[in-house]
Amino acid sequence: MAHDGLGQCLSNRGHLDEAIDHFQMALNIAPGYREIETNLMLALAKKGRTDEAIAANALDRRFCEARAECGVVEPRELGKRGGA
Repeated sequence: MAHDGLGQCLSNRGHLDEAIDHFQMALNIAPGYREIETNLMLALAKKGRTDEAIAANALDRRFCEARAECGVVEPRELGKRGGA
């Protein structure tokens, strides 16, 4: 996805506000795309927008918890990823 790729390039160069805009545009096109959500979360965290980063990560945590319930990952791994 072009917006995600551009967002990654901008984030790597320290242009976090522009990167966040592109990640959000990418999610408007492909809602729920986990890699883009993660990229957005990381850019928000780098920018110091912790509450927004946590909110962006909420879906990722729910996904990990569901996988743990199915036995796909060990529950102890959730703590490493910020899960409950």
